[in-house]
Amino acid sequence: MLQIKSKHGYQLLELLMQNPHGVSLSDLRISLNLSRRTIFYTLSAINDALAKEGLDGIINIRNLGYLLPNDTLSSLEKLQSESLKFTNFNELLDHGRFSKQLNKDDRYILIKWLLISRPTTSINKCNQFFDVSRNTTINDLKIISDKLPKDLRLINTPAGKKIIGPEVVKRRWVFTNFMEIFNLVSDHLTFKTDPKIEKQLKLLEKITGNTLVDDAFRSLTLYIKWLLERITNYPNFQLQNSAQTDTSLALTWANSFLSDENVSSLGEAKFLAEIINTQAFQHINWDNPLIKQLQPITQKMIQRFNQVSGTELPVSGSKLSHDLLIHMVSTYYRAKYKIKYRNPLLNQIKQNYRESFEITRTAAQPFIDFTEQPLSDDELALITVYFSGAIRKLNLPIDSEDGVMVICSSGIGTSQLLITQLRRRYPSVNFLGPFNSFQYENAPITNVRLIISTVKLTSRIETARPLITMPVMPSDTDWQRVEGWLVKVGLISEQAITSHPLITPDAIIDVISNYVRIVDYPGLEKALKGYFNRLSPQPEKVLPTVFDNSFATYIEQEVEWKNATWLAMNPLINNSSIEPSYVSKIIQLTEEHGDYMAIGKGIFLAHAAPNAGVNKLGFSYTLFKHPFYIGNSHKQIKLIIGLAPIDQKKHLKVLGALMHHIQNDRWMNQLNHIHSQNELETALIHSHLIN
Repeated sequence: MLQIKSKHGYQLLELLMQNPHGVSLSDLRISLNLSRRTIFYTLSAINDALAKEGLDGIINIRNLGYLLPNDTLSSLEKLQSESLKFTNFNELLDHGRFSKQLNKDDRYILIKWLLISRPTTSINKCNQFFDVSRNTTINDLKIISDKLPKDLRLINTPAGKKIIGPEVVKRRWVFTNFMEIFNLVSDHLTFKTDPKIEKQLKLLEKITGNTLVDDAFRSLTLYIKWLLERITNYPNFQLQNSAQTDTSLALTWANSFLSDENVSSLGEAKFLAEIINTQAFQHINWDNPLIKQLQPITQKMIQRFNQVSGTELPVSGSKLSHDLLIHMVSTYYRAKYKIKYRNPLLNQIKQNYRESFEITRTAAQPFIDFTEQPLSDDELALITVYFSGAIRKLNLPIDSEDGVMVICSSGIGTSQLLITQLRRRYPSVNFLGPFNSFQYENAPITNVRLIISTVKLTSRIETARPLITMPVMPSDTDWQRVEGWLVKVGLISEQAITSHPLITPDAIIDVISNYVRIVDYPGLEKALKGYFNRLSPQPEKVLPTVFDNSFATYIEQEVEWKNATWLAMNPLINNSSIEPSYVSKIIQLTEEHGDYMAIGKGIFLAHAAPNAGVNKLGFSYTLFKHPFYIGNSHKQIKLIIGLAPIDQKKHLKVLGALMHHIQNDRWMNQLNHIHSQNELETALIHSHLIN
């Protein structure tokens, strides 16, 4: 490896290699912003380094300038093409160069590492390290200065730039980003791990009874290698001794390991033990006193997750409770020592498991209360994976027969109305659900060929299925789109598509009569109607108790949609059928998913899941004299039907009756000509919607 004893040597040499036909002295001075004297000194230093490698030095040819002999140039290019390899991190930091251009984000992270790892670093050193211009380095440093962790500052010194602040904060930043750093520089290093440190970590696992996961084992090995280089090459960076309050086996190991490396500092041993405890474990020592403290906390987390999600995950004695407890041990130490974890899948998890992620945020509150420390989204995303994995193993009720999955945000209102129409229109297709978006995120969908949703969803990457969004009251164009997809996924044939809007008993009887003699026409008609009713129950007169908790309100003043929603749900709040949080959830869902609760014909079916704050089944019908719009939607609303469901079934008769009336033009026309509270109550009583 070429060792040039000049801080400008590699930069000047690179300039000559890029210009094999020669560079004049004036061009060298301008390009490098150096004095004539420094140029000559640097040329001499390069020639000394070349001579030690048995290579001819730089020559100066009149009218051409300074250039490298062809043999020397070829040797250097070969050396460069093989990529300079360094045997340790300090060597790389002192002499490394990135001939391959890095994107700015990668460059920023390496500049921070460079500045933290060295006592001081000049601008020219950065220029050389990244092969960029002086102006680029200056701009980079300005940006980095504003993005440093709290308590760290970038300052100027006579020897160059320097990051000042607590040593522990610097190390934690490096630890948080270390594998990203290593992946960027690994091509310039001769090692991928360190056998000596690996051997010590395996000894640690035997001593403590804790087994690290493979990724944690590797990252610790490499980070400890960097840390040892730091404190042995720069003793001023060593942490000071402190009072020993920790008597853990990890500290005992760390103290012994560092002593073997001639580092006698209890402060360093404590830091190393803390870092180790923050790592993910495959197995843990169940005699650890922390386990007894965390076990009831993780059980509370699972209970809270069940309450919010409506699932029934086992609270104890399950793989989830076991694995989550192991995970929360390292999470506890990261929270305690303020070690940040960077989750590379954060954005993907937040996008694909949106509902699960937010439920996990709520479920984690007992742990946050225990540690008195917040959990970052990166940490929550990790915990989400545990809950989601457990949900999938519950085998949510997906039929074994191939079919179409129907989804709504809550799985209660709009999806019920849509699936009723789908089943009536395509009785041969197996429509599954309806499911809420949380179930969609976590259900096995092996037997699902198509997904239909009333809200916009993100396709599940791992098992992609066609996903279409449909309104609750589909138009002819919407039905054509559904039929096209049903044909495409092989659930119906093109020949089966009929121009009739519905498959009716009369239409089926007409087909049958072409092939057989019908002996009992009334009996066949009755049997077919009964079959259709079982697929999609038609509203019949229901028991009065079903509608006891129903209210009608006529609003004369002008209101915007959020106030209208509160007004519509107030009767249910006043009699404790729902909590105010239920209304807030309806508004939140509308803001997040759009106007999917606007089911057509000026009607807004306001609803959320039962666990959002429903105490008992209830309905409210609120008619507004002055129509309004939902947010940026172009759908004008005149009637809000407030639905407070206690489960996914008990409100279905009411929804069936509603669908029957909504599809009746005469009923809708009557509704649109109501102008008083009495008229509204009378119409709803006659329609068997309120008592």
